[in-house]
Amino acid sequence: MTKQALLASVFLLAGALPVAGQLPCNPCVGVATDDPDGVAEALDTLPEVPEEALLVVKWPVDLVDEAGIDAAAEAATRLRDSGAVPWYAVRFAEPPPTADRGDELATELERLADLARTASPGAFFQIIWPVALQDEPVQVQEYALALKRAAVAVSGAQPDALVVSQSFPADDGLIRSLYRQELDAYLDGVSFSVDGAAGEIDLAALRRLLRDLDPDALMAVERGPAAAGEAGGDLLVRAAAEAEAGATLSLFTLAGDGDADRAAVQAARLIAQEFSGDVAFDPYSTPSGATAWSFVHGEDLSLRIVVSPPAGAPVTLRFSDRQLGSAARFDLATGETDLLFGGRRTRSGYQLELAETEGPFVFRLERDLAVNLDGAESIEEALTVADTRQVPVGEILRRLQAFEDDQSRRIANYSATNTTSLRFQLGTGIQTVDVTFQGPFFFRQESSRGVCAALADGKRPVSCKAGFDWAWDNFFVNGIRWRRKKIPEIPLIQPEKAAAMPAAITFTKEYRYRLRGTATVEGRDTWVVDFEPAAALAEGRSLFRGTVWVDRELYARVKTRAVQLGLTGDVLSNDETTFYTPVDEQGESAAWERSSYWLPARVVSQRLFSLLNATTVVEGLTELTGIEINPNDFETRRQAVLASEATMVRDTEVGLRYLAIDSETGERTVKEDDKTRMFILGGAFYDEAQDGPLPLGGVNWLAFDWRGTGMQADLFIAGPLILADVANPSLFGSRWDAGVDVFALAFAGEDTLYRDGRESPEENVKRLRPNMDFSLGRPLGSYTKLDFRYELSWNNFQRADETGEDFVLPADHLSHSLGTTLRYTRSGYRLVLGGTWNRRDDWGPWGQGGANVTPDTYTLWNVGVAKTWHLPKFQKIGLSFEYLDGADLDRFSKYEFGFFSDVTVHGYQSDKVRAESAAATHLTYGFELGQLFRIDLVGDAAWATDMASGLDNELLAGAGIVGTFIGPWGTVVRMDIGTALAGPDDGWSAFIAVLKLF
Repeated sequence: MTKQALLASVFLLAGALPVAGQLPCNPCVGVATDDPDGVAEALDTLPEVPEEALLVVKWPVDLVDEAGIDAAAEAATRLRDSGAVPWYAVRFAEPPPTADRGDELATELERLADLARTASPGAFFQIIWPVALQDEPVQVQEYALALKRAAVAVSGAQPDALVVSQSFPADDGLIRSLYRQELDAYLDGVSFSVDGAAGEIDLAALRRLLRDLDPDALMAVERGPAAAGEAGGDLLVRAAAEAEAGATLSLFTLAGDGDADRAAVQAARLIAQEFSGDVAFDPYSTPSGATAWSFVHGEDLSLRIVVSPPAGAPVTLRFSDRQLGSAARFDLATGETDLLFGGRRTRSGYQLELAETEGPFVFRLERDLAVNLDGAESIEEALTVADTRQVPVGEILRRLQAFEDDQSRRIANYSATNTTSLRFQLGTGIQTVDVTFQGPFFFRQESSRGVCAALADGKRPVSCKAGFDWAWDNFFVNGIRWRRKKIPEIPLIQPEKAAAMPAAITFTKEYRYRLRGTATVEGRDTWVVDFEPAAALAEGRSLFRGTVWVDRELYARVKTRAVQLGLTGDVLSNDETTFYTPVDEQGESAAWERSSYWLPARVVSQRLFSLLNATTVVEGLTELTGIEINPNDFETRRQAVLASEATMVRDTEVGLRYLAIDSETGERTVKEDDKTRMFILGGAFYDEAQDGPLPLGGVNWLAFDWRGTGMQADLFIAGPLILADVANPSLFGSRWDAGVDVFALAFAGEDTLYRDGRESPEENVKRLRPNMDFSLGRPLGSYTKLDFRYELSWNNFQRADETGEDFVLPADHLSHSLGTTLRYTRSGYRLVLGGTWNRRDDWGPWGQGGANVTPDTYTLWNVGVAKTWHLPKFQKIGLSFEYLDGADLDRFSKYEFGFFSDVTVHGYQSDKVRAESAAATHLTYGFELGQLFRIDLVGDAAWATDMASGLDNELLAGAGIVGTFIGPWGTVVRMDIGTALAGPDDGWSAFIAVLKLF
């Protein structure tokens, strides 16, 4: 029987090792008092509490004012000096507020965090509200939200503190309802109140309930004053019985009776002395002969036995293990031992005979470890295996929230220089429009005591003004600095704010989290946590899906990548990656430790917008430099910038808004979002097909929210040219967008035919082709867009001056085009697949003598891929490939290679070369010169095939130089000059455009 008993003891210990939610003692005890100084004085008169022992002292701490916090900190210091562990029973003044009044907790939460900063590791914080908690859904949700916020405030200020609930009744339904609010990640323990004898509630059932809901949670049992007058020995018995039932810690309320309280403190000190360490209740070593409880020590497998003998009678205790011996009894008052001489080994075990006893007591039995333990190579190995534990994702999130809560309390404000670059990409080409805004950035947190918390809808309370003001000192267009005094206010197109942010504490469960594993990011060992909405998004709600990388040592956020879901309107997708950096107060790089300040110093984004029936990609990069944390002159500098004439924006509840200067008061006010702009566009184009430069000039009116309907409209009038667009980016409130485009030119353009590189003027025709496009599109996920298009055009053919007499003009007709395009954009890569089916009404023979008989239907398709690399100092490299093909093509449907044609080859005339199929590549490199002038070097190459023209993978090549600068009167001037390098054309082309924004 000896070997089996030893093995049982080993594996009992292995299952009882201290992990999160357990304590290094069994039983663990403490006393509750209104006079912590009195308990400290009592402990000072007793033998010193061993350093490794756990003796808890609980006392109430009111958060109603600062004086209570200071007094609690002093009391905790006294208790620690006496060898006790503080248990702060922190009491809020009011019940948990409703979700829409969450900011009312801010002051008391700040005091709680202040108190936690003074606490030592391992201190207990019991969160108490004056509320009779019922199993009612709304009340449970409000209580859980407030409890989470309090737990995070504690853990953020003292990561190694333990957070315990207030004492709950033994209500199975209530406890389950609370844990459905995901409290397991925020509570280290749950407390239950016991007002009478231990048998009045089923502690074992409560322990089973907690193991089902939160296996790691400690279970504290608090006894009210009704049990406080018991002698110290009775406290031993109750602690042992509660430990057997599964309680982690027993708290006994002192009655205010000096002698009784002293006896209780003595008994608690003895339990702390002898039952700390690797200790487990051992039913296999419990003796017969009296009510008793045996606990085995992992260090040497010795036993501590609590005995409750019958009053006034001798006791014989019988153990089944013959290796036991060397009995010694502990003195309750001093903790010292006296040897017991009534013990002997028997054939069946060990027997201890005691004379008449006066009450419960504790004694020790040593164990002879010479016996061989087959099946357990060593106790240490068994215990080590049991110590393995996977950190739950909820605990990771709670620690992350705690870290960020502490950061928000330490950072009242900061200033920096914000540099945000936006790269606008239309279609799948490699030409982009890059704009950069740069200027002073002021972030502040303002509410009572500087704390801003998320409410049920994820928004900040009205009284909380956390956010930023940002002034634009510098503005760059394609790397060219804007030289005028006033920076123009461009339309602010931005995604809507999400209803709740990932890893935020909210009233309802918004996100589902999954621990994917670990990874090294920015040189740090991190947890990789994926998140997504917990349920299908309701109409009008926006949340995120993505990943957060959490430092495994500090639980700081290292990186976050999030894709916004549920977007409506003109924003099709929003993908952001944020990198967090530790800095010191001067903004210099700091060590990876909690004392540093952690800021989102770099944000990389990609957004897809539906603008006037076209998908526009906007790549963004935001960087904070020159950071200063809590500078003394923060408000002075902010007010100075507000008083200046700089263009400014502010972060508001609905996104960025311009700050206008009130003409009467001179103060800045938030400007109503104006998404209407007027600008002048002028220029000229020339290639060798023109007799001279073709001028272009007109007025453009653009509205991103026409008459408050959410629709977009654009009108450009330049003499005989009219371009009009109307688009609805959210058709009937859905993710579909729809639009109509109209193009009309009052005069016909001349279509020139080249044969074998020579113009055939007798076949020239003039062509007038107004058209109307109807489009319908929908994003597929966050990176893909599917578009459908129907085009109706009128084709009118006229004779040119040199058209031959025998040349038969094509019949005037309506043409119909049905097309679809699939676009994919991510990480700077762009892929497009497209095709159209086309039909011409009243199509007949045409050409010299009407000899050309071509089908009235034809098909076009294309595929393209492009990538742009952005380098420092506004440099960039672009590379693209495309392939175009078709079926049943003729002169009026083949691909062309001019400046405004299907395939751009610099220097080529638009109609000089036509092809049935082509493969092309384009390369560009751009740089700026002294922030005054931008140069882009462009190279184009296409391999064209056309049986009618005798082209068989014929190389068409051209090169160009593109210059951009800021002209007079705040105009943006762009010039593009190209020349043909190889192929049938040897001409050149030039295009100049001037933009003036009002």
